[in-house]
Parts: sequence; structure tokens; C-alpha cells
Amino acid sequence: MKLSEIRICAVLLSVLLVLSGCGTLGQIPSSPDEGISSGTTWPIGAGGDEQSIDTQFPQSALLTSSAASQEDQAIQATPSQELRGIWISYTNLQIKGLDQNGTKARMDEIMANAKNFGFNAVFLQVRPYADAIYPSDYFPWSDLVTGEQGKDPGFDPLAIAVESARANGLAIHAWINPYRIQVNIEGGTQPPALASEGPYNQWVQDGLVVELPSGRYFNPAMDGVKQLIANGAAEIVQKYGVDGIHFDDYFYPDDFGESDAAQYEAYQQGGGDLSRDDWRRQQVNDMVKLVHDTVKAAKSDCLFGISPAGNIDNNYAAKFVDAAKWGSEEGYVDYLCPQLYYGFQNSSMPFEQMADQWSKLVTSPNVKLYIGLAAYKTGEEDIYAKEGKEEWQQNSDILCREIEASRQLAGYGGMILFHYDAVFDPAPGEIRKQEMESVKALFAQQ
Repeated sequence: MKLSEIRICAVLLSVLLVLSGCGTLGQIPSSPDEGISSGTTWPIGAGGDEQSIDTQFPQSALLTSSAASQEDQAIQATPSQELRGIWISYTNLQIKGLDQNGTKARMDEIMANAKNFGFNAVFLQVRPYADAIYPSDYFPWSDLVTGEQGKDPGFDPLAIAVESARANGLAIHAWINPYRIQVNIEGGTQPPALASEGPYNQWVQDGLVVELPSGRYFNPAMDGVKQLIANGAAEIVQKYGVDGIHFDDYFYPDDFGESDAAQYEAYQQGGGDLSRDDWRRQQVNDMVKLVHDTVKAAKSDCLFGISPAGNIDNNYAAKFVDAAKWGSEEGYVDYLCPQLYYGFQNSSMPFEQMADQWSKLVTSPNVKLYIGLAAYKTGEEDIYAKEGKEEWQQNSDILCREIEASRQLAGYGGMILFHYDAVFDPAPGEIRKQEMESVKALFAQQ
């Protein structure tokens, strides 16, 4: 054998050895309910919008350590490995006044529909207004179960939902609104009345509540609020063994004003030098961190994630949501799912541009990127899209194109569709019908 041939063989052998040592690089759980432990490294590629990497030949195996860490973030899950979730809001649930058998029938219907469509995870709203659709040591019974907050129905709807999800092979995530207690709506409030024997009066006495023109909310600056939210999340995990705890986009209300002035003044008098805005973001960060740690202590493979609104700047400036921190540092969330409820022709926030921005925020190898998609806009006018307001009325393939675009993103882990009633609309228009048939067919391909 010639010297040149020997050198070629040596190079090939070294490459094979490197690749064999990297066989688990970018490994992704085979199902969304496998969960993760606090030490697991997750790739960031099951629903993002950057360049795809051929996982058959991990390029990071041939890079320096610093370059390899960056390349890991571009590894993507295949379509068969992605999370395919659906949000089931309290308005979708429709169990108010049902007995145990009726509630079971409704939960079975929801879960069977989700499974048959091709979803593998449901995100069920279990605490929309500092209340619960399950017996809780911290929050009153929701009026969404019996029609009266605080009234015990005599059975456990969440236990029924978890059992039904398991029977249908679905991961189930408990969706919580952390700060909202009661909101003012035209002609009244939601919930209509707070439980007379519930914990609300004690919350007020403890200084945990602020009353605003828009309603009643927990004060994010109070340590008691942070602990209450964390305790409530841990309670769900411990009792029901859910696959995840999920927050949506409601953080500081827009009309919060000076409601935390006393707490901020005390912070300054204690030597704190953060600006008011940075201090507020710190309050939210502290709550998110505490919930993450508490959930992991209760069940290490339970996921904790957040679905912020799609507008990154508004999140940061008005909601005091530091999504960049959560997506780049370990110990806050397991995933981010921005609500990218935009079409491709949206004048100010076109889908692909916003998806690309979000994919660049998720830089921690332990944080995944899911994409929230607007099933509810199919066939409807999108007045906020300006010149693109008719896009959802004129096209029946937007969701499929958004899913395909998302699959090219670095960090992509899957998608969640909002919401159940839109996907399973009993009387859809032709555009919505075609959209849903196309998404179902797309799911069936993998």
C-alpha cells in the first residue's frame, strides 16, 4: 500500500472514530411525554426557523469545542419526533354543570379527537383565574366546573382528564395563568363572583392582591405570590404526575401603573439600584425560576415552559418578560413557545421574520423552541395584519406552510395550535375545513 493510501485510510478511520463517539449527540426523546431531567441536554431543533443540519453526519463532531456548542443548537428533531400540541382553553372545555359521567364523556371526546387528528400532547387550562378544576389546598374550585366558584362538584375533572389522555397516548400539560384572579368584562366580571369562603380575603390581608381598572391580580413583587404560584404548580405535579406545567402570555397587566410603588421604594431603600423596569423583570424572573426549581423537585422529568406573546419588544417593555434570558440561561424553562399568530403577509410582523427572531433567542442547549400557531384565524379577517388582513381568508395552506417553515428553524421542537374549538369546529367554512384537512394529512405523513 502506498504512503498516500495509508494516510487516506488513517483519516477515514479517525473520522469514523469521532462519529462513533458522538452517536448520542442531539438525541431527542422518542415521545413528548418522556420529559427531561435537570441534567439532560436538549437540542434546539424541533420548530425553529434557521438552517437545517443533517443529523446523519453531525458537523459539530469535526469542530472545535466552542464551535461545536453553537452547532448543537442547529440540530433539529425530525417531524416524527416533534411535539404536536393543542391548547384546550377553559372556553373550549365545556364541562360546567356536568356530572362525573358527563365530564368523563367530554374529556374522552376531547382526547380521542386530539389523538385521531395526529396530536401527541394536550395543553389543558386548569387554573385560569387563581382557581382550579381540581381539589386544591391553595385555590378555590373554579366556577367553570359547577357554575359557582368554591363549590365542590364531588369528583375530580383533572384526574379524569389525565386518565383519558393516558388512555389515548397523549402527553398532558397543565396550563396555568399565574397572576390573574378576576377580570372586568362588559357587563360584569369573570369569574362572576369570588368564593365567599375562599382564600381571596386572606390574600388581600396579606397584601398579595392589587385592584386595577382591568381587574384583580396578584402583585408580582410579593414573595408570598411567588411561593403561592410555585406551591400550586408543585401540587398539580405531585397529585397528577402531569407531563408539564405551562404558562401563557399573561404577566404584568398593561394598566399596572404604580401598584408596586411601595415594594420598589423598599427595594431602593435597601440599596437596590435596578431601574423600575429591570426590577419588575427581576420579579418575574424570580417567580419563573422558583416555579422551575419547585416543579423539578416534585418530578424531575416534568417539563416547565412558557408561551409568551409573539411581540418580543412589547413583552420586554410592557409585560416585563425577559424571554432572551429564559431562552439563553439554564434553570428557567425547558421550552419557549412564542405565540406567532401571524400570516406570511402580515405588514408589521410577518411570520418567517418573527420566527427567525425567536429562534435566535433560544441559545441554551437545554431549552427547546415550540411555535404557537393561530388555527383560530383560518378563514377569518386578520385586522391587525393591515395590508395582509385578507391572507387567512384567501389561502387554505397557511398553517401547513408555517409548520414546514418552522421545521427549518434552529432549536425547533414542535408546535402547538390555538385552539381546540378552531381545529374541531363543527361548522367550519371552506377555508378552515381545507386548512385542518391539510394539517391532519401533514401529520399523517410522518
